[in-house]
Amino acid sequence: MSYEKHGRGMIAVNLVHNFLIKQGYQVFSEDQTQGMIDMVAINEEGDMLLIDVKALARRKDGTKINRIIRPNQKNLKIRLTLRYN
Repeated sequence: MSYEKHGRGMIAVNLVHNFLIKQGYQVFSEDQTQGMIDMVAINEEGDMLLIDVKALARRKDGTKINRIIRPNQKNLKIRLTLRYN
């Protein structure tokens, strides 16, 4: 993975992390680079979100690369969050 791609991904994760904190969630980040989720967010009511963050990616011809939730993520009700940065 190139540094540029990794950097865009980290920016996307940080943007989502900050957004959730502003919405009143406590956010816990992953400690692995290839985990099934990027973060867990819990609010005061006990609502828990399992989130996988993806940055917008494009092919060399400029078309968008679509991201999907993998079957094992779907079983755990993981949400896919796309950040367009």
